[in-house]
Amino acid sequence: MSRLGLFVFVALASVATAQSVPKPAVFVSRLSPPIYPRLALQARIATTVVLDVTVRPDGSVDSVALFSGHPMLNDAAKESAKKTTFECRDCRESSTSYRMTYQFELGDPLSCKEIDANSGIYDSIAATEVSQSQGVITVRGRPDTICDPTESLSPAKFRSAKCLYLWRCGKRPLQ
Repeated sequence: MSRLGLFVFVALASVATAQSVPKPAVFVSRLSPPIYPRLALQARIATTVVLDVTVRPDGSVDSVALFSGHPMLNDAAKESAKKTTFECRDCRESSTSYRMTYQFELGDPLSCKEIDANSGIYDSIAATEVSQSQGVITVRGRPDTICDPTESLSPAKFRSAKCLYLWRCGKRPLQ
């Protein structure tokens, strides 16, 4: 019976000791916003990229390893993770592992009026929205729109190729 009592005492002591040691916790203190790659927006690629980030006790990034993701979006997520600053609480080891999830989503496409307001210049950085909650970084990009150039021209100024070929572009008299 004394062996059983000793075993129970050792088991309870180890559980109490394990509970008293705080578990390291890693938090994002300053997120470097990712840029939705223009080619991925044009191809309308929306998916999740999961990274394993190794964080030093001072909060800097030691290494970034890809866990899963799309090849067109992996580099954007890795660059963001490398430039992000973390806060490592109760970190006693030389480095602590942290899993980051980047959710790339497609928003509403840009309208032709929005592109015309910017003089036809499309800025993918301005069209990207980044939000963060509970270890998931959501990157919402707005894909390109194909605009009809004749929408902005009045019918009197626009002539079809057939009309220019025939040289008879005016109105025909009623017969």
